[in-house]
Amino acid sequence: MDTWKPDRLLKLLLGWTTLTFLLSWLPMIRALFDGPTYHWGFPLFGIPLSGSGTAGPFWILPIQTTLGLAILWLGWRGVRNPFHALLLAWHGIQFSNAVFSSIRFPENYRFRGDTMGIDVSLAWAGPTLLGGFLVLAVIWVVGDFGSTDERARPVWTTGNTYWLAGLLALLPVQFVLLRFGPPHGITDKIGVVLTIVQWLLVGAMLKPRED
Repeated sequence: MDTWKPDRLLKLLLGWTTLTFLLSWLPMIRALFDGPTYHWGFPLFGIPLSGSGTAGPFWILPIQTTLGLAILWLGWRGVRNPFHALLLAWHGIQFSNAVFSSIRFPENYRFRGDTMGIDVSLAWAGPTLLGGFLVLAVIWVVGDFGSTDERARPVWTTGNTYWLAGLLALLPVQFVLLRFGPPHGITDKIGVVLTIVQWLLVGAMLKPRED
């Protein structure tokens, strides 16, 4: 029995899913490590969710991050249920929120990053990108749902453990950079870049390996 491996379309979807959950991981880490000097926020169907540090509705960030890790784990490890439902639900919510925000609050539907000096409108790009990936997710799920291939799920290898240890080892470095540097200073910028790269490498940690 062959070991299951994700196909190209699923890899693309998992990569995009990782990117969407970056908007949970990055503010969560910054809120924890920066403290009250860090202000975060994002709209959810017109409801402004925001806080300073761990004040406000901070709880939603670790919940979303945990959901993201669960979806990525199921996707990279070949678990069909409940991966199909979670993948479609997440991208469906993302698309619906994008359409709602772009219609009701187009001037406020933006991606902002004060530390990196980013301020980009998402009024058109948000619904277009999220809608496109929702369609791709539907196509993949329909195709996979009809598959009857019996394949062994990949095992967790030493290589996966090394990747996990490496990503966890970055956390103390991120804490020092984000906590003790001046807000929006060079250490903050390095800490933000490190946190982004760390999350984007989650797929490398989870993907099936031969070693």
